[in-house]
Amino acid sequence: MSTLRADTIQNTSGGAVTLTNQSAAKAWCSIDGDTTVLDSVNIASTTDNGSGDNTYTFSNAMGNATFAVSGMSKSDDNAGVRAAFMQFPANNPSIATTFFRLTSQYDNTTLREAEYASAIAHGDLA
Repeated sequence: MSTLRADTIQNTSGGAVTLTNQSAAKAWCSIDGDTTVLDSVNIASTTDNGSGDNTYTFSNAMGNATFAVSGMSKSDDNAGVRAAFMQFPANNPSIATTFFRLTSQYDNTTLREAEYASAIAHGDLA
């Protein structure tokens, strides 16, 4: 049996490797507080747009803006340990080939700052 070991694998142009016949996440990020990145893949930065509203910017763009995003968050208020849900913000650009934007909410109307949040994008890279 052979063992392949490498620190970095790139395509012949030096970019991200295309995964074929796989449904692996193309980007994911876990953050602590507003924008402190704990760990990530293909996330260049996060931006705090206000209470419970964050933008995640890709290191390598997606192939189109129809990729799937999911996320979860835990609010940091004193209302107890409650899981919040994440969704695209109303009336704001929320998804493009270079970023996606999610809000953390406890209910349908109240944005909550996240003590912890994670987000995952599935789709094809450019």
